[in-house]
Amino acid sequence: MKVVPSGNGLLGLDTAVDRFSNRPLETSSALGAPPLYADLIPLTAPLPGEQYAFEVDLDRCTGCKACVVACHSLNGLGETEWWREVGTLTGEDEGHPWLQTITSACHHCLDPACAEGCPVRAYEKDSVTGIVRHLDDQCIGCRYCEMKCPYGVPKYRADLGIVRKCDLCVGRLEAGEAPACVQACPGGAIRIRKVRVEDIRLQDPDGQMVPTAFPSGYTRPTTRYVSSKPVAKNASEVGVQTARAEDPHLPLVWMLALTQLSLGIEMSACVATTVGMGTIAGTMELWALLFLVSGLAGAGLHLGRPAGAWRFFLGLGTSWMSREILAFTVAVPALAASAGLSRFTEHAGWVRLAACLLLAVAVWTSAMIYIDTKRPGWSRHAVLGDFLGNGVLPGGVLAMALAGFSNRDVATAIPMRWTGLGLLASAALWTCWVTLRLPDGVRRFRERLFPHATRIDGALLGFGALMLWCTTGSASSVIFRVLLALSLVGLAIWKRTVFFAGTPAPRMPIGGDRC
Repeated sequence: MKVVPSGNGLLGLDTAVDRFSNRPLETSSALGAPPLYADLIPLTAPLPGEQYAFEVDLDRCTGCKACVVACHSLNGLGETEWWREVGTLTGEDEGHPWLQTITSACHHCLDPACAEGCPVRAYEKDSVTGIVRHLDDQCIGCRYCEMKCPYGVPKYRADLGIVRKCDLCVGRLEAGEAPACVQACPGGAIRIRKVRVEDIRLQDPDGQMVPTAFPSGYTRPTTRYVSSKPVAKNASEVGVQTARAEDPHLPLVWMLALTQLSLGIEMSACVATTVGMGTIAGTMELWALLFLVSGLAGAGLHLGRPAGAWRFFLGLGTSWMSREILAFTVAVPALAASAGLSRFTEHAGWVRLAACLLLAVAVWTSAMIYIDTKRPGWSRHAVLGDFLGNGVLPGGVLAMALAGFSNRDVATAIPMRWTGLGLLASAALWTCWVTLRLPDGVRRFRERLFPHATRIDGALLGFGALMLWCTTGSASSVIFRVLLALSLVGLAIWKRTVFFAGTPAPRMPIGGDRC
């Protein structure tokens, strides 16, 4: 090695690197070998109608996870935070074993579900590059984008109280450098390409980027996986044999359980008003208000940054969570006004009915939050049926138990008792019907995860029916009413826990244990 004058007047080193960098780039050697140099990113910005996208050559991917490490290191991610992940698919191809590693990150979709669902518009899709970026300072940590994304891309960072995700190393791209994962791959399996938006939209909506991935028609992902080898028809993800519970979202369990019971109680209050039991209806309505406020107060614990929730109106055009917040914001004062005004006006029934309808709309928006995720286990009939059969119907029985604390005749009346038993029986039958209509994969997942779920459901419903039958005019009726109320609230909380933990979330193959 010797020191020689460099072209810019500074001293340079005559090393192998210097000699290679100063020689003209060769497209191939004289023997027809592969090119010595290849661009890993486009050298020009996307034209109108184009955007940046990942391209993964599956033939070159060895599953070494150098891309994962580089992404983690360059972006300063937390210990359990990963923006790029690697999984494995296995199967058989004409009787021969088949295995393929899959590396995946954000797919920078044409119709990003994360951005559509965000109530505070903490996502933006760049109009020039097509990169879907997350705005950390705008995020409130509601984690709805985690539920909306069918590829498991957004990751919640608990210590920061926000969600974060891959931004295609946009700072490096602007400087003409390849993203960390692209530059770190020793096999050159990952590249950045420009794709035509129209070509992505013309793709089969039922197609998949790779086997087991969610159908592409939902978000129109732009990542392209290429391979010269055929993909096994029976390809499956490694690790799917063991069920792993999804996040139970306990604050949301509390919120959904109590708000649905609140609707059942308020509906019972409307019925009581119709049959001339105005005093009892007023008591029921106060209990409905208490359950509603308690449920919404608990929901705030699910937000990583609750102080920013006032910006929910930004997403009203696309986000069901924004609409849910607005609906409950209207329902609470309406129910409070009904509980107060109904004691001083002869039109109490109409006021109470209006409050009940507003509360019903709010619960319906809650259901739409989960229906809009497109998860197989959260179809329209499954969610609405679950909310009705395990929240609203038991709520009617709960209304009788709670009203009995101030009027013992409610609990001892034979028609009320049989009505309550009928509601519990209807809830049991409704739950069975909803369960039978679940996709086979979801049902098997829940059976493996909660093998005794049916027994628990039956025990809680049976115990509640027994306590309802035992509510007599004696002093012990107070104990029975308390036990009845606890069993119904416990049933609602249990069913909401299964609703979250027992519904497998779609995601890319990442080697996790799921159905």
